[in-house]
Amino acid sequence: MKILCLGDSLTFGTGVARKDSWTFLAQERLGVRLVNRGIPGDTTGGMLARFLPEVEKVKPAVVSLMGGFNDIFFGGNDGPARANIAAMVHQSAARSLPVVVATPVPLDVATAPAAWADAVDFFAAQETGRDYAEWLRRFCAAFAVPLVDFWALFEEPEQRRLGADLYVDGLHPNGRGHALMADLYCRNVEKIVRTETFRRLFPHSFATRGALCRKQKHSLPNTKAWPGFFFLPPSPALPLLSAPWPG
Repeated sequence: MKILCLGDSLTFGTGVARKDSWTFLAQERLGVRLVNRGIPGDTTGGMLARFLPEVEKVKPAVVSLMGGFNDIFFGGNDGPARANIAAMVHQSAARSLPVVVATPVPLDVATAPAAWADAVDFFAAQETGRDYAEWLRRFCAAFAVPLVDFWALFEEPEQRRLGADLYVDGLHPNGRGHALMADLYCRNVEKIVRTETFRRLFPHSFATRGALCRKQKHSLPNTKAWPGFFFLPPSPALPLLSAPWPG
């Protein structure tokens, strides 16, 4: 089973050894392959351009998306990042491909690279990044997309006290930061991994349950539906399940 991780330097693991990156640590813990397709400096526009070719090449069971700060750094706003993340989520839905979205981590502005100061307003970027993270929370809640909230993790009191001790350069987490990210990612994604593993072992059970729930969709409590995906309420055996929207 493979999880395709599309992103920028935060996914790539800039500043740390591969074995210390959150993708590698999560892979070891989850027991599945995390295919790291992070490109330092990439924007969500670049991620969108790579999305379909990577999905066709890797053939993942799950897609994981994290990006947006480079859009903010170089474009001055988060509008393109919002649109591109939404597009990739919808393209995943069109392929009945489970998707996970993660927020970027906040900056440690005081230790951000001084050499970038002429090109990037880090103080403004931090505030726009905070708004972007909040929008990702609202978007994922509206469309029942699993969210890994790295921004909130780094703003918890314990992490705020550590401050620069979690970063290589004010932008990229160090090994300690990546370990925290891996732990949160695993706690949010392990249910999806179990569900996808079960679905591959017992595909008939999923097909039967999906057909039944589509037939009875108007009577299901707490069901969220949107064009492309049909999300079912959690159950002990099947924590997360999605099926193509009829027609």
